[in-house]
Amino acid sequence: MTSPTLVLNPDGSATWTGTIWFSNITDIASTGVATLTLTPAGGWGNLPVLAQGSPGLPAVIDSVSVNTLDPATIPTPTQSATLTLVDPGGPGEAAHYTLTLNLLKGAAGLTGPTGHILGSSDFSNSPAAGQVPVYDGTSHVAWATLHPVTPYYVVPGSAFTALSESGSGVRDIVAALTIPAQSYNYRPRVSGGLEVTGAVGMRIDAEVRMGPQTTADSTIATSGTVIGYGRGAEAVLPVHLDIKPYFGGATAMSPTDTSPAAVVTASTVQRFLLVAVRQYGSAAWSTAQSLGELHIALEPV
Repeated sequence: MTSPTLVLNPDGSATWTGTIWFSNITDIASTGVATLTLTPAGGWGNLPVLAQGSPGLPAVIDSVSVNTLDPATIPTPTQSATLTLVDPGGPGEAAHYTLTLNLLKGAAGLTGPTGHILGSSDFSNSPAAGQVPVYDGTSHVAWATLHPVTPYYVVPGSAFTALSESGSGVRDIVAALTIPAQSYNYRPRVSGGLEVTGAVGMRIDAEVRMGPQTTADSTIATSGTVIGYGRGAEAVLPVHLDIKPYFGGATAMSPTDTSPAAVVTASTVQRFLLVAVRQYGSAAWSTAQSLGELHIALEPV
């Protein structure tokens, strides 16, 4: 072996002459990589076999997509996932990939029984006729009865009959109204006014009565259900009768009544009459259209 020589050149470089040693010669055949050691004349130098670099940045997966495959129509893929390189990155820059997952649908299950809303576990109670589902505030739905907007009817004074009764006249119809059938039970609430002229020693009152349209007005006027009343007074001058709800004075009512009084059942066409009634006295009397009005509101029950 020839001893190596090292010559320093005037320009600051160096020229080395000697023998080259490969300390890991067995790696050349498999990897093509060997460690080269150069030593100056009369000295010894050593280079590290491996130098550990700084950790690189982790790869970034830009997006993940899923292919849902039907095994009945699409062959089973050879890979359950595919990683695609978008950008290899570089010093200080992470590599970028996209990931695609291939998922097979499961086998179709048996057809289940037909479902229905009445048996849904989302409901906290059982329905009754005419009820609708509403949110009950506790993550469930409840069946409840919702009332419609209250219909309101008005018969103007211009539609009143201006009566002119003799001393023998006791009862006569001033106004009439037919209300069509509703889809719910209701109790009418009446109000209004009637102008009457009588005499001293005489009192004329007002009644509001109702009955089915199939009943004659003459029958309703005398025996229909009383739902409103206006009490008169003895006077020579005209008296204005204020008509208010009245149900006969002997009828108790409660929201829990199973057979509520003065109620019109659903699907019933109802007739309403305003009747002037002489309570006592024997002089002639009359009614006027002025200041007359009859109001009927349908309150669901």
